[in-house]
Amino acid sequence: GDSMPFPSGFRLHSALSVDGPWYPVVSAHFDFFPDPENNEVWIPLRGLNAAALRIGVTRMRTLENEAGHYGWEIGSVEVKGKTPHPFTVKSNEPTDTATWNNLWWNFGLAVNEVHQRFDPWWETDRPLEGGMVCIGSCEWLHWGSLKLSWLGDHPQSRRLEQFIAGNPVDEDGMVWAAPNSSKHLGHSVHFVNNAIYPMAVAQHYLMQRNPAFLDKTDPRTGESILSKARRAMDYQLNQLEGRSGLVRFTGPEHDGTATSKGTNYWDFWLFGNHSAYGNAFFYESLRLFAELEEALGNNERADELRSLRPLVRKRYNETFWSEETGRYVGWVCVEGVAYDYGFPFVNTKALAFGLPTAEMGNSVLDWLRGKRLVESDTSQGEDIYHFGFAARTNTLDARVGDPIGPVNTWNGALNVNPGGNAAFGHNNQNGGSIFYVSYYDLHGRRNYGGTEVVKELWEKIRAEFHIDQLRRIPANNQGVSHVLGILREFPESGLIPFYLVDGMAGIRPVANGLHIEPALPESWDGLRIASIGFAGESYEILFSRDFSQPQIEGKTLRLPTEGRWLLTLEGKLQNLN
Repeated sequence: GDSMPFPSGFRLHSALSVDGPWYPVVSAHFDFFPDPENNEVWIPLRGLNAAALRIGVTRMRTLENEAGHYGWEIGSVEVKGKTPHPFTVKSNEPTDTATWNNLWWNFGLAVNEVHQRFDPWWETDRPLEGGMVCIGSCEWLHWGSLKLSWLGDHPQSRRLEQFIAGNPVDEDGMVWAAPNSSKHLGHSVHFVNNAIYPMAVAQHYLMQRNPAFLDKTDPRTGESILSKARRAMDYQLNQLEGRSGLVRFTGPEHDGTATSKGTNYWDFWLFGNHSAYGNAFFYESLRLFAELEEALGNNERADELRSLRPLVRKRYNETFWSEETGRYVGWVCVEGVAYDYGFPFVNTKALAFGLPTAEMGNSVLDWLRGKRLVESDTSQGEDIYHFGFAARTNTLDARVGDPIGPVNTWNGALNVNPGGNAAFGHNNQNGGSIFYVSYYDLHGRRNYGGTEVVKELWEKIRAEFHIDQLRRIPANNQGVSHVLGILREFPESGLIPFYLVDGMAGIRPVANGLHIEPALPESWDGLRIASIGFAGESYEILFSRDFSQPQIEGKTLRLPTEGRWLLTLEGKLQNLN
């Protein structure tokens, strides 16, 4: 009849205000859409938080019997919101709830992203780069356990277990980088995986408490997950000399000198011999694996691991602290040279794990927050957070000081000189930035600065997210998109919204239950976590300044915004104040 046809191409955009800005819903981007004729069209939005939706038509159909004329019509639009918010924030900023939830949907579970192979564990190429759930290599397994283990019996949590079970561990206990390679991308041994693997196993088990997980076997060798994790821990203590108080990465390829190779995720940098990054992970792995061993009844082993931590902390601060710059160096090579390029990702991790003294922690925060300048640095003061959502990777240009560049890594020579493809600010490992570092930054601020210092960084993140939902991959001066690490092969971006769970709500697993210690900013009146999967049950946890006493009714916990409690395996609430 007289009706117009349905558009043959359209895109959905969302906004937190009818005035914008407008953000693309990447999974609702249709360049060619079949004619539905008189049928209804439903576009899933999977939990998206928005105040308004906009339909942009990019292609119209030819009008019937009117060659050369085009048009389109949508009879009516109905929006149904059925998915409950994982998080509800009561604050003086009305967009906080939507921002935390959309961060989670985009980078935590990546439910509205487009993925190659229809697999959220696989990155997507341009123009639809987006968030991912995880990567199946060992370097990401602990981050994956943080993101996924609290979800209970979730398909992505079960998928994580498969990768943990399938990650090889050599006969001597060295953990492979990936199921098909003992070296990272066939290039270098990442010894830090010997901390990451047992941390992933411990975090996942302590949240889920399913013995069948620990009994899962490696499909190649038949060895159980628990056995592999224990051997990985022993490798740190013995072969890597951890009983001395510091792990040490040995051999000419990992000695931290200019001719060596990387030993961790930050493979542009030659962290070797005594690595501040690697030893921070070692310190935290002792804590987390001790909780696992105690949960399994192995108190003697748990005590052995815990008793080593004070020595590690002492030696860490003696070895890596620089009185000259008032922060931690990156590594000390086999020749005794300390390399300090102003690494926020090292320093914030140390703060997050509780390694510094109070005085040291304050010194690091004063440097990061621009209250104290290191005169030799390339980036100082407010410029350290030049990108807003996270600190720069390093504050001293890689080409300055004791020369280690141009750095040769697995992907060939990187030119750190001005105009080069890794010049300062033009590469995410030299003056650029990677989003996940803000997770440890937030925790470090919580430990040493308090809730208002946390809020300071959160407000930077929120402001940047509101610009474009952090859908940005700028190219460097060589046309390569390695300036920032947010989308695509950076699923660890999802750690930032997870901070609402283990930072703001202060929820973390311990041997005898779930430790809860909230730390909300003063302007927050409350927080709701809709569902925490713990020990086979699902709990709703509510924090409010209106609650004076903790209460538990069924599977709902109502807690004040200050205090410490333990949720036991039996679902009881113990007051730890």
